[in-house]
Amino acid sequence: DSADSAGSTAPVRAWFADAQQRSAPLDLLGRLPGVIARVVWALPDALVPQPRGLVQVTAVDGDGTPVRTVRGTVPGFDNATGAVELDGVLYLASKDHPCLLAVDL
Repeated sequence: DSADSAGSTAPVRAWFADAQQRSAPLDLLGRLPGVIARVVWALPDALVPQPRGLVQVTAVDGDGTPVRTVRGTVPGFDNATGAVELDGVLYLASKDHPCLLAVDL
């Protein structure tokens, strides 16, 4: 089983992107009876709870131990789905944006 959001150019650590953080309102909607959930999801997007635009990636060492987490909000970028570190810069890709986010480490 491989993670499609993992990237590494060095044997020291691999980065894993967390596309979205959990959202209490969205979790609640997932537990509602089907009829109620369908009514809520049929509402205009502005009225339905939206995931937060948080960017979070975590690095793990060769043993799988988390060694670093980078998180924050970046206007115009969210839903990071891939990450790779190169020469002290962490590059993040998103399924929703046609650009890369570069983070100096």
